Amino acid sequence: ELAEKLREYKNKSHELIEVLQKMKAAGLLTLNFTDAKEDGKPYPFIDPFTFMAGFNRGILDSNRIKLWEFTKDEFQLNSEVPKDFHGIPLVNNQSVCFFPWEVNIDQINTLWAFFEQMLEADPESLDLDLMQSCLEIPYTGVSKLTMGMFWFKPNTWIAADGKNSLSAKQLGLNKPKSASDYLEWRDQILSQIDTSIPDFSHDAWSTSKTAYGKPFDTLFLPNQADQSLDYFK
Repeated sequence: ELAEKLREYKNKSHELIEVLQKMKAAGLLTLNFTDAKEDGKPYPFIDPFTFMAGFNRGILDSNRIKLWEFTKDEFQLNSEVPKDFHGIPLVNNQSVCFFPWEVNIDQINTLWAFFEQMLEADPESLDLDLMQSCLEIPYTGVSKLTMGMFWFKPNTWIAADGKNSLSAKQLGLNKPKSASDYLEWRDQILSQIDTSIPDFSHDAWSTSKTAYGKPFDTLFLPNQADQSLDYFK
């Protein structure tokens, strides 16, 4: 529902920055979207992926719930506020933005264009050239961009984050490096699983809680090394 609402802000993204400022004024743990080089003035533009990343980063669930409660009221959304976030991939707190701090309006426009296109597209109609253009923006790679795709359309796009990529590795699939790689990777995963994409993401998250470190993560599936490790112990 928020994805559909954000469409209205393509040409007035400064209003989304004003929402972030309202969140901060309300004492919420949101993005500090100001430019230190410009005496702390707010940045003039923001893309939808970066805005959404503010909800999906390494902060306490209680803080995320507060952000969603504020957003529901601010945008007059009807959906229930989520109570848990298991299986939703998170961006690194040190790399939340999907563009360099030297704001480039062309990069912002490219991200907005892809946001709209991937909302409408299915795998056959996804604009791979436009996706590749996004991947070439500094601070935006396959992991991060596909996380954003999943946040906005989780029944269509699989995030190539670390947890999902590790689960895909167990299926014999290497992490994608380009837009065309991503589509092939996605299709191969779906051909080998019998769950939904959100369930796949949730299972990857759940598995990561008990997964082994190197080199056992590639030698064994989760929980299959217990007997051997007990023997060596």
